Amino acid sequence: MYFVTLGAIVGWIRFFRTTNGRRELDPLWIPFTLLSIVAALYVFGWFGVLKPGAYGVLGTGILLFLRDVWRRPENYFTPGLAFFLCSGVFIWLRYRHAEFYSWDEFVWGIVSKDIFFRHGLYVKESAIVFKDYPPGTNLAHYFFYFTDKFSEGLSFTAAFLVFAAGFSVLIDLAPRRLWILAAVTAAAFLVKIGLGEGLQTLMVDDMIGCVFGAALVLAFSVLKTPRDKMWLAPFFAVLPLLKTIGIVLVAILFAAIAVIGLVEGQPRKRLAGALLLLISVAAAFHWSWGHWKANIEAVQTVPYAKVKWQDIQRVFMGEGSAREQAVVAGWKTNLWGSEFAKWFRRLFWFMLAAIILMRKHGAETRKIGAIFLTLTLGWIFYLGVHFFVYLFMFPPYEAVRLISFERYQSQYVIAFYMVCLAVVLDLLAHHRKKPIALLFIALIAIVPLKSVPQTDFFSMDVKSSPERQQLQPLVRLAERRIPPGSHVWVIFQHSNGLEKMIMAYELAPSMVNFEIWSLGTPADAADVWTVGLTRPEWEKYLRAYDYVIVGRPNADFWARYGGLFDDQSKILYRVDKTAGNIQLIAVE
Repeated sequence: MYFVTLGAIVGWIRFFRTTNGRRELDPLWIPFTLLSIVAALYVFGWFGVLKPGAYGVLGTGILLFLRDVWRRPENYFTPGLAFFLCSGVFIWLRYRHAEFYSWDEFVWGIVSKDIFFRHGLYVKESAIVFKDYPPGTNLAHYFFYFTDKFSEGLSFTAAFLVFAAGFSVLIDLAPRRLWILAAVTAAAFLVKIGLGEGLQTLMVDDMIGCVFGAALVLAFSVLKTPRDKMWLAPFFAVLPLLKTIGIVLVAILFAAIAVIGLVEGQPRKRLAGALLLLISVAAAFHWSWGHWKANIEAVQTVPYAKVKWQDIQRVFMGEGSAREQAVVAGWKTNLWGSEFAKWFRRLFWFMLAAIILMRKHGAETRKIGAIFLTLTLGWIFYLGVHFFVYLFMFPPYEAVRLISFERYQSQYVIAFYMVCLAVVLDLLAHHRKKPIALLFIALIAIVPLKSVPQTDFFSMDVKSSPERQQLQPLVRLAERRIPPGSHVWVIFQHSNGLEKMIMAYELAPSMVNFEIWSLGTPADAADVWTVGLTRPEWEKYLRAYDYVIVGRPNADFWARYGGLFDDQSKILYRVDKTAGNIQLIAVE
C-alpha cells in the first residue's frame, strides 16, 4: 500500500505541475503537494471527516497518476522528483520494519496511534501525554497507513519523505550538470547524518527545519513575483501544525519574503497583499489549533506561566530565583559553545564570503545580503524565544540542563544550510567561475565534520530498544487483562520514566499516568523523578484510575503503600473503590 500512496502523491505533483505549466516553478510542486495534503487532512479532521477525506485525497491522486501514465507525457521526471522517489524507495527498504527507540519517539508515537485508531483529531479522553502538541507530523504519518494498519516504520518513512521533499527543491534548482546534482544529493543525506540525531530528530525537528528551509529557498530563488509567493500558503499553514515554534518560523519567513521583495523592487501594494494573505493562512491554522485545544481541555504537562514584565526585569537585574539563575548560567555556557552554534558561525562566515565574492554584482549582492541579514536577526529572535520558554515554562530538570536545546537549534541551522546551498546554486547557474565552484565544494565538505554522538541515521539498529524488549511480557499481560480505554497507573521505581513512556505507548488508547511513576524516597540527589506522596495523597489520585501496574517496586514502595494491596507478589491490580476506600486487587 505504501507504493500506492506514493503513486497518489506523484499524481498530485504531476497535476499541479502540468496545470500550472510554468517550468520555472518545477522546484515548488513536491513540497507544495505534501504540505497541501497535510493541511487538507487537518481541515478534514477539524470537521470530523478525516478518514473519508483521506480516502478522497488518496483516490483522486491515484486517478491522476493513472491518467498521467495513460497519456505517456514527455519530461515526466524532473531531477527533484527522481530524487524524491529514489529517497522514498531507499528509506522504505531500510526502515519499513524500524521500531520506536527513544523517549520522544514514543511520545509522538502515542499521538500517531491515537489519530489512527480514532481516525480523527484528539479528544479529551485521548491517551496522548502532550495534548498541546500540534498534529501536523502525525497527520503526515496517518496518510501512509490509514487504509491498513498502524506502522512505526511508515511513520519514519513519511517523516523522511517530507525531509526529502524539502531538499528536492535544491535538486531542481541545481544546474543540470551531473557532478552538481550528485553533490546536492550527497548534501541532503549528509545533512541528515551531520545535523540530525538519527531517527529521533527525523520525526519532527528535521521535518520542520526542512520545510522552513524549502520555503526560504523558494522565496529567494524561484517565486519572483508577489503573486507567485502566494504559492507558499501551504508552508505558512503547516509550519505551526508541525510544532508550536513554527509560528516563530512563520514570522521569520514573513520578514524574509518582505525584505527580498523590497530589495528586488517588487510592487509594494501587491507584495503587502500577498504577505497579508499568507500570514492570515498561518494565523487561521494556528488559531484553529489553539481553539481545538481549549475545547478538549488539554492537560498541559508544561504549565504555561503568566509572565509579567517585572519578572523579566528581575531576572536580568540578577534578582532571579536559583532556578532562573541556573538557566541563565547554562544558557551563557551553551549558547556559543554548542555544536549548532558553531555550525551557525561557519554558515555565517560562508555567507559573508559569498557576498564578498559577488560584491561587484549589485542586485545579486543586495539580494544575498538581504536574506543573510534576515536569517541572522531571525536566529537571534529564534534563540530569544527559546530562552524565554526555558526560563519561565520548562520544568526545572529540563530548563537547567537545557534538555533538547541542540535539537531546537538544528531546526534553524538545517534551514540556513539549505539557503546557503541555494545561494551557491544560483551563482553557479549564472556565473561560471572557479571560486564559486570552490565555495560550493567547501560548503558540501564541512557537513560531515559533526560527529553524531548517539544515533547514526544509516547504521542505527532498527530493532526494539532493550527496555522495550524487557517490557514485552508485561505489555502482553496488560493487553490481555486491561480493557481498551481504561486509566492505568504505572509504577517504575527510581526510573527516568522511559519504561513508563513505553508502557503508555504500548497500551494506547488506554490512558497512562503522565507523571509520578516513582513513589517514595529518592535514590540519591540526582533522582529528581521520585515523588514522596503520602498514602492518602496517592489514594486520592487513584480514584481516577482503573488499574495499577507495579513494573518495578522496591522495599520502600511496599513499606509506604503495601497496605493498599491484597497481594504484594503480583504485577497487575484492579482499583476497587466500592467500599469507599481504595483497595488494589490482584488481577493475575
